[in-house]
Amino acid sequence: FAAVAVGPGRVCGLLDDGSLRCAGGEDTWEEEQHAPPPSVAFVDISLGTAHGCGRDDAGVVHCFGPASAEVIELPEELRTVSFSRVSAGNGFSCGLRGDNGTLACWGFNPRVGLCPAEEPCPGLLDPPAGAFVAVALGDIGNTLCALDEEGRATCWGEGATDPPAERLRRTVAAEDIGVVAAELVVGV
Repeated sequence: FAAVAVGPGRVCGLLDDGSLRCAGGEDTWEEEQHAPPPSVAFVDISLGTAHGCGRDDAGVVHCFGPASAEVIELPEELRTVSFSRVSAGNGFSCGLRGDNGTLACWGFNPRVGLCPAEEPCPGLLDPPAGAFVAVALGDIGNTLCALDEEGRATCWGEGATDPPAERLRRTVAAEDIGVVAAELVVGV
C-alpha cells in the first residue's frame, strides 16, 4: 500500500494506482452506492465514523460511505476546490484549501460547548480564520485541530478544552508545549 487510513472498525489501503481496498466495518460500505468511486485515483484518504474522504491528483475531494448525503456530498461551492489536505470525522469533514490554507468544513454542524445565553456557540463547521498547514478531526469526541505554519495548534469542539464551560476554541503555542509541530493527530 502507498498509504493506510484507519477509522472506527474499518481500514482502507491506498494502492499505487490510486484505487482503494477497504475491509472491516459494516457490509453496507461494500454496496456500490457506498463504495469509493472506482473512477477516482486517490492520492490520500481519511476515514471518519461512517464515511471516508480522499483527494484526487487535482486536490478535489471525493467522499463515500454509508453516511447521509449531508455528510458525503460537498457543498456546491467546494466541489471543484483544490484542497491540500482533507480529514474525515464523526459526520463531518474539513479540508485545507490549496490556494491559501484556509479551512472549509462540511457535514453535520452540531453546536458545541456551553455558552452564556448572550453568546452564540460556534458549531463544529465554523472553523477559525487564518492559514493552516494541517488539519485533524477526532471521530468520537467531536474535536478538530488545525496547525499553523508556526507550529501552533488551534482546536475547537467538545474536547478542545476543559472544563466544559470553556469548550469553544483554544490555541496552543509551540513554546507552551516545548516543540514545533509539523504534523497533527487528534484521537477519539
